[in-house]
Amino acid sequence: SLTDLVILNDQLNDTATELEVQVDALNNTVANISNTADELTANGEYFEELNGELNQTQQALEAEIVKLQVLEENYTDTNAQLINRTQELSVEVRELSNITTGLGESIVELETQVETLTDSNDRLDQAVTDLTTVTQYMDEYFADYDATLIEVGTELNNTIANNRAGVFLELEGYYRDIVTQWNCRNDDLFDDYLFWQNKSTPISESGSIAFGALTTVLDARMLRPMCLSVLNFEKYLRDTEGPLDQVTYNNFESSAGSYGNLAIKHYDLPFGSCTHDDYDDCVSATEWEEGAFECKNVDPFIY
Repeated sequence: SLTDLVILNDQLNDTATELEVQVDALNNTVANISNTADELTANGEYFEELNGELNQTQQALEAEIVKLQVLEENYTDTNAQLINRTQELSVEVRELSNITTGLGESIVELETQVETLTDSNDRLDQAVTDLTTVTQYMDEYFADYDATLIEVGTELNNTIANNRAGVFLELEGYYRDIVTQWNCRNDDLFDDYLFWQNKSTPISESGSIAFGALTTVLDARMLRPMCLSVLNFEKYLRDTEGPLDQVTYNNFESSAGSYGNLAIKHYDLPFGSCTHDDYDDCVSATEWEEGAFECKNVDPFIY
């Protein structure tokens, strides 16, 4: 009927209106989804950039880790070397302590010899004083006995000359003992060194302190007591034996002896016959007497 159709038409209109509302809602949803898709796309590109940066950062970190591993290995090697060097230095310190002990004993012996020589010199001074007193007495109380005084004066001069010669002989003996005996008990000091076990091996192969330790012993036992220079001896050693790092113990010992003998010749011992008439490189008897027979008071030997 017509009424039914009108009702149906109204229902269809209501349905169409609802569908339009739903279509609008769907369109809005589609628009929202499109916007969300655009945002996701943009975010995806951003995340890709971030991922790329993270990959680069990871690669950089991996490179740094490799560097740190290399540094760790280097530090480990260096630490091991330092430990070994510390152990070597500990051994060298013990060796130097032993050498110092040996030198202390040598210095005591040298001081005893110096005291002996000083006593001899004091005796000579006293003899000269006594003889001067006797001469003055003779001049005062026996002025009329010229012939007797001449004889007495001659005898006194001979006595003084003999005493002087005795002092020169003692001084020469003292120096020659130093030159020939400076190496006594070196086996106690250097028994563990390669250069002592094989005296034809360069001293430098026995370690960094070996040459210095041996030179220290020579300085304490021979060079200083004879007022000689370590640097000047090393110059003589280079000129006679070659580079110091190639010098053997045999070379060192031989050169020490020849250097000491040159010094004794310069000091013009035992006779004190240097007058500077023939050559200047010597110490005269007068210079020795004025220097109280101590080498520090006369011109030292310089090669």
